Amino acid sequence: MRILFVSAPLIGHLFPMVPLASALREAGHEVRFVAGGDAAGARPAGLRVDDVVPTFDFSRVARRVLLRHP
Repeated sequence: MRILFVSAPLIGHLFPMVPLASALREAGHEVRFVAGGDAAGARPAGLRVDDVVPTFDFSRVARRVLLRHP
């Protein structure tokens, strides 16, 4: 079976999915992650992570939000 994990563009959103993805891979399934931003740069446990938004910069978004909601 092919399984696709989709993560928000933050490492903290991707890493909690890693144990389940690893278990599925060990059970013989094809596992792939898609993410953007910092999460796309992660390569947890040898799992494949594809960057679907290569130009996304979460720090820009965070700065704007922090200015409005300190």
